[in-house]
Amino acid sequence: MDNEVFAINVASRVGYGIMIIAIPYYVTSNLGLVGVVLATYPIAEALASIPVGLIVNKFRVSSLVSIGLLIMATSSLLFVINSNWVILAMLHGLMGVAAAMIIVPLLTN
Repeated sequence: MDNEVFAINVASRVGYGIMIIAIPYYVTSNLGLVGVVLATYPIAEALASIPVGLIVNKFRVSSLVSIGLLIMATSSLLFVINSNWVILAMLHGLMGVAAAMIIVPLLTN
């Protein structure tokens, strides 16, 4: 189980690192908007961690992690086809919520 938790955590964090590198190529209009888009992920992850921690006892860990991975993959694919900074910020925030759904259940199990 520890190896699986480590692998999922590494994959999630590497994906986040790749997005940090990629976002300036998608939001080219204003560097301030790049900061807004980048900030939505950790803010959303921090805010979602508490509710996810509260519901982790009501649902199976594998269910929450699977839903989180599905949301992360879907929002990553949608991220590639958009260039509007508002949509990118919402998708990046959704990735933060998905990260909370992946990491919190694995750490509390």
